Amino acid sequence: MSKETNDTNTTKPMAYDALLYAGRPLHLTLKKEWYDKIASGEKKEEYREIKQYWINRFTWHEFHWMTPCEVRRDFENGIPILKNKKWEAVEFRNGYSKDAPTMRVELLGIEIKQGKEEWGALAGQFYFTLKLGRILWNNALM
Repeated sequence: MSKETNDTNTTKPMAYDALLYAGRPLHLTLKKEWYDKIASGEKKEEYREIKQYWINRFTWHEFHWMTPCEVRRDFENGIPILKNKKWEAVEFRNGYSKDAPTMRVELLGIEIKQGKEEWGALAGQFYFTLKLGRILWNNALM
C-alpha cells in the first residue's frame, strides 16, 4: 500500500486505497466458476444481458424507456447513455449465503460490446460489459 506524508509527518493512505471504503459499489452475485476466474485475475470483464432490468440500472433516467436494440444503437452512435461514473467498484458475491465469499474489484467502465465465449458470453450477442481493474479486497484471502 502506497503512503504519502502530510504536514504532521504521519502517513495516510493514497487516494486509490480509500476506494476500499469510499463510494457505493455495484453489487453483483456470481456463480463459482466466474467468481474464481475474476479472483484469479483471468477474467477481466463481466457481462450482463441487455434487458430492461440492466437498462434501468446502467443507463441515465431519460433512456430507461429504450428497447435493447435502441440502447445498442445509441451507444454505437456515441450517445453517452451509460452511467460510467456512478460506481467506482463492483462488489462480487459467490452465492447468496450470508457467509458467501465476497470481493471488491475496481470498475474501469461499462461498455456495450460482444462478449468472449470463454468468459460465458454467447457467440455474436451484445452485452453490457463491465471492464474490471485490480482486486481491491477479497475476504476469501483474509
